Amino acid sequence: MKTPKQTLLVLAVWLACSGTAGAIDFLETYRLAKQNDPTFASARASLEAGLEKLPQGRALLLPVVNGSANTNWNEARNLTGQRDINWNSNGWNVTLTQPIFRWQNLVQYKQSQYQVLQAEAQFGQATMDLIVRVAQAYTDVLAAQDNLEWVDGFGKRFGLIYVDFETLERTPKLSAEWFREAARRNAVV
Repeated sequence: MKTPKQTLLVLAVWLACSGTAGAIDFLETYRLAKQNDPTFASARASLEAGLEKLPQGRALLLPVVNGSANTNWNEARNLTGQRDINWNSNGWNVTLTQPIFRWQNLVQYKQSQYQVLQAEAQFGQATMDLIVRVAQAYTDVLAAQDNLEWVDGFGKRFGLIYVDFETLERTPKLSAEWFREAARRNAVV
């Protein structure tokens, strides 16, 4: 199973080294991570669930309406030879209940307000955590590129993009396609 850190590293490597439009910047890497990171998606879902606590708490203070309806078919047989009687009986009921004062409902409503604030704070922390993880992966890729350039100099051709120095035309190599596919699937191929 692949961890979110591995996913971000693969995404950052692919984003830093791919494309014919040049290097991708940190902000674009962050935007893509927001869309594809499973940890952040989980935090977003938790926020949406937390925001539903307020309407649920408010519902405890509102009136409750219940309704029911029924229908019955009746058959009466007359054993003295007279005619049989058949009829339909219908009924319905609507009940409206409004508690005048229930302390536990007021307390639960207040708690729901705090739960919404807590969900928003946790989502803010998840956002900050994503920024830190993306920044770490992005700088790791930049450091790896610098190390390769330092060790091999500019004479050896490495990387994901082949550059023709005469025309400055950039052509993605097979490794670039591998990283593109890995990022598209959000998995190591």
